[in-house]
Parts: sequence; C-alpha cells; structure tokens
Amino acid sequence: MILKNIFNTRLAVAGVALAFMSTSCIDLEDNINPNEATNDMMATDNLKAGSFFQQMLRGIAPWQNTDGNVSAGDYEITQAFNYDALGGYIACTHTNAEWNSLLFFREQARKSLFDAAYTRVMSPWNEIHKLAVADNLTTLDALATIVKVAGMHRTADSYGPILYVNYGSTGDYDALDKVYAQFFEELDDAITVLNTAITSGSATTLEDYDIVYGGSIAKWMKFANTLRLRLAMRCSYVDANLAKTEAEKAVSSSAGLIEMKDDRFEIKHELINYTHPYVEIMNWGEAYPAASIIAYMNGYEDPRRSVYFTVGADGNYNGVRIGLNVSNVSSYRANANLSHMNITANTPIVLMYAAESYFLRAEGALRGRSMGGSAEDFYTAGVTTSFAERGADGASAYLASTNIPGSFSDVVASNGASINSTVTPAWDASANFETNLERIITQKWIAGYLEGCEAWSDYRRTGYPKLIPVVNNASNGTIDSDKGARRIPYPDQEYIDNASGVAVGVTLLGGPDNGGTKLWWDKK
Repeated sequence: MILKNIFNTRLAVAGVALAFMSTSCIDLEDNINPNEATNDMMATDNLKAGSFFQQMLRGIAPWQNTDGNVSAGDYEITQAFNYDALGGYIACTHTNAEWNSLLFFREQARKSLFDAAYTRVMSPWNEIHKLAVADNLTTLDALATIVKVAGMHRTADSYGPILYVNYGSTGDYDALDKVYAQFFEELDDAITVLNTAITSGSATTLEDYDIVYGGSIAKWMKFANTLRLRLAMRCSYVDANLAKTEAEKAVSSSAGLIEMKDDRFEIKHELINYTHPYVEIMNWGEAYPAASIIAYMNGYEDPRRSVYFTVGADGNYNGVRIGLNVSNVSSYRANANLSHMNITANTPIVLMYAAESYFLRAEGALRGRSMGGSAEDFYTAGVTTSFAERGADGASAYLASTNIPGSFSDVVASNGASINSTVTPAWDASANFETNLERIITQKWIAGYLEGCEAWSDYRRTGYPKLIPVVNNASNGTIDSDKGARRIPYPDQEYIDNASGVAVGVTLLGGPDNGGTKLWWDKK
C-alpha cells in the first residue's frame, strides 16, 4: 500500500493550522493551561487532524488564509492570473505590464503557486499522515491522500517534474510519469480503504471540518473516481494503454462518479462562511471576462452568458483580450461597455463540476474506451447537466444549434480577433474524430468556467478550445503566441532552497526551464 509513513524534513507547515479550534469542548483542569489544548484532548475530538484537513481544502486553490480571512491576493496570483487567464476565462487588467503580458510569469506568481502546494497541501497532509499512522486512522489517511492528489496534480500539471515520490527523502524532483503512477496508486488505495469503511457501517467522518462534502465518505469516493478519470484522460496522447486502463477502472467502480450538482467539488458556503475572492479582485479592476470565452458564447448565443457575465452599458457582452498593453489599462477600466464576471459574495468556489464527468466519458467513448454509453449521449448529458448546474434554461435548443463561435470586437482599442473554429453545439455523428473531440472539449471548457487549471490542461493536451492569442508576448521568444504557454517555470527561490533537487527536475523535464517546454503528457 502506497500510503506509507513519509516524513517531511524540508518544508514546515504553513501558518497556524489550528486557528479554527474552539476550547468549548475541553474539560479544563487546574494544572492545564486554559488557552492550550493538549494532544490527548485534540485526539479525542479530532481537532488536530480536522484542522489540518481543512487547511488542505483551503489550500488547493489558495482562497483563504490560515486565520480564516479571505486571501484574494493569493487567489489572484495563483488561480486568476495563472490558471483562469491561461485557460481563456479572464483577462488581466493590472497596471503592471508584466502581469498583463501573461507569458512573462513573474517570480511572485511562480513562487506563490509553488509554495502554496507544499505549505498548504503537502505539509498538512504529512501531519495528518503521521497522526493516522500512529493511531491507525486509515479512513482519515485515505481522505487526506485524495485531497493531496487533488491539489498536487495541479502543481504537477503546471510545472512538470516535482518533489512528490521523493517527498521527505532525497529532495530530488520526480519525473511526471512517476508522479502520475503514484497518483493512480494512491487513489486506488484510498478508494479501497473508504469502501471498507462504508462496508463496516461508517458513512461519515470529520463532519465538522469537511467544507466540501460534510464528511460524506460516499461522495469522497465519487470525487476520487472522477479525479482518476480526469487524470486518465490527461495521459491519452502519451500512454494510451494507461489512459484506457485507468479510465475504465474509474467508470466500472461501484463507488460511482460525480453526476449531479450536489456531488461536485465545491467549497460550500453553508459549511464555511466566505466571500468569493473574485469579488475583491473585480473591485480592484484587475480582471475582466476574456475575449475567447465571450466570442464563443456570443456566437453560440449561449443562455449561460447571463449567468457568467453582466451586460455592458451598450447592451452587449464584451470582454478583453489577454496581454493588453499597460498604457491602455485605464481606458478599459473606465469603459462602461465592458462586461464583468457575474460573481457575488455567495458564489461558490468549484474545483470540479458535475458536467465534467460526462464530458470525460464522452471523450473516452469517442476514443473507443468502455465508458458505459456513447460519446453523443455523454456529450448531451454534459451540456444538460451544465445548464442545470448554472441555473440556465434552453439546453435542448442549444444542443440543436448550428451556430458557430463569433468574432471578438474590442470596445476600446483595435484588438479585434476571430475564432478559427466552426464547431457547433449540435452533435454531428458524421463528423470526424477531431471535429467531435473539439466539440466535446469546447463544451467542457464552457461548462467549467473559472476552473482554469483543467481548461489550460485540456488546451495544452488537445489544442482545444481554439483560443485568441495574447496581444503582447513578453516571453522573449520562449513561448509561441499561437500555441500559448505549455508550463510554468520553477520559481527562482527553488534554485536557492533546493538547487540539486530542481536540477534533477530540469533534467527530467527534457528542455529548458521556461514556459515553452512541453510536459510529459503534452504529446499531441
């Protein structure tokens, strides 16, 4: 079993992970500090393990500090400026030209994204793992491991080789294929453990700390299976046999997949009080809907537009191209015709939508894998589920539409552009493989709006959806404007803190440490 006892000797736990703990359930004695919980007390109430577990959930996409306050700045430079921009969802309108160029990758962003993975996911996982091993808490260990994979696959899919298999030992980075092999093995082990827990009559655990599923073990199993399916599809062009095996294993599992809104991976407002970080980011005037998503949805006359965006003063949905010249930023911020993201304080952070599982199976079926249905049926279910998740009407008419993506008109400058695609929402059984793959990925992209990590990964893996390139490319020739960034370079600080380890990683990468080098699975 891969859930072995690994101790982290290199990275300390970030922040004060136990800040959530209440002393209301502690029976104080005269010789005990009334402001300090003992290890026995914390073990009794799962306070220590629960606090670390919640820290992991808050760290996958850093939206909250360990003190419980919203961390819009961290979210902005990790999720927004990296994933959501690279995935074609938002355009940065920062006054700093380096941010707007997108393909520059400032050290601040590279370091924040990298550090968050280890200090907010790996380190608290390590603490939970030590507690679980010491007290034989296998269910807890399995849940924490699923969250670890959910967080660290984003890091692996961003940088390439990372410290994972060797975590706590040599410090050397691991090849991405080895990291993925461990992802699959860990998910296998975790699902087996959780299935045993359910069979023995344990339906829930960590109810007071699980801000995603409220402690439901069955829902965590569905998420783990769907995550395995996501990672299996990632391997389609580099190892078709591995992709087929893991995808079919996920679909055939008795644990099931995420299929409805209630099962998706969402930080639930009813379980923890928070304001969506984009509310503050939009107030700063530093993010607007990207030209690509606006052009597609305008061309399709997509009913979800009113859910995703506000209407500009001219009555239209208008966006911004990525990579603006900083001299124009003030003109965009002052233009009332621009749309905004339709996000309120109560908008949830979602890291896996229910619709995704249907689109994953649609792609799998298109590739000839046993997914339990046809590509068309799963595609239809994906679109229908997305409309239901977003509270939009008109899914049936949309699925019959032969509209094509529209062109983009810039309301401020001469930055208009066309989408080089004629793919329609309507399924075409006579179309070739590539056309229907584009159709599936394009609709998966629209359905997954603002989960940019998956969108960017799909774009690199398949070439879809076809995105409008950046206006300004500040990569000094290392990144092709039309193909976009293929990875995020390692932070400079790593070359100081772990020079030998990152050197191994660069060797395994097989190319220079810049944004133009392809990852292991990026082989189309």
